[in-house]
Amino acid sequence: MIDIKDCYFHSINLDGAGTLIVFDKILKDGKILSLEKTSFSSSKYRMNKSDEICLSKKNRYSIFYESAYDIYVKSCLSFILRGDLPGVYKPEMIPIKGDGMRYLDSGKTDLVGEYRIKDEISLDDVIGINIPFNGLINNLGEYKWFFLGVDESFKGKLNHNKKTRIKNVMMFYDKVNECLGNYHLSIPIYDLEAGVLIREKNDIVKMKIR
Repeated sequence: MIDIKDCYFHSINLDGAGTLIVFDKILKDGKILSLEKTSFSSSKYRMNKSDEICLSKKNRYSIFYESAYDIYVKSCLSFILRGDLPGVYKPEMIPIKGDGMRYLDSGKTDLVGEYRIKDEISLDDVIGINIPFNGLINNLGEYKWFFLGVDESFKGKLNHNKKTRIKNVMMFYDKVNECLGNYHLSIPIYDLEAGVLIREKNDIVKMKIR
């Protein structure tokens, strides 16, 4: 099993459908690209510059603060990147809960455990894919966030029971595998928080009961 603390993560922070579109594009390109280099645009609030790719890493301070890892890796599909990835750096930290709008596109961060890298990351540096299956199945809030993204009305939607959540999570897993197969890629899929390597859908079903 991969040691979480030895890795960087790049998370796709979109709804379920959007995540699959970006995931497929990354596989097709053979690399993770910055906004400046990709055909996708982002109108969302962000502090990273357009030539920077955001990364996160689990660290000891997340016990006291909500970290980039806690916010993104625990709730999004994430690429797991090797821990000795060259070119990674820490952006300048601003006070947590500061006046964020002043720092739009500034290259700074207000998140503990956030890192950056310029321009692109090759899929050769990817050692796995992390999907928080256990949280999606057992936590309705995480399930809604994952499949709907940041939506003002998401609390009133997708009020699915656990059986339906399992079904939809497994369908998402199938689509991820289909994308990988389309480009003849073999990248292991994990739920690192659950400590599970997902070899088949049955491994997801086994996690449904806490």
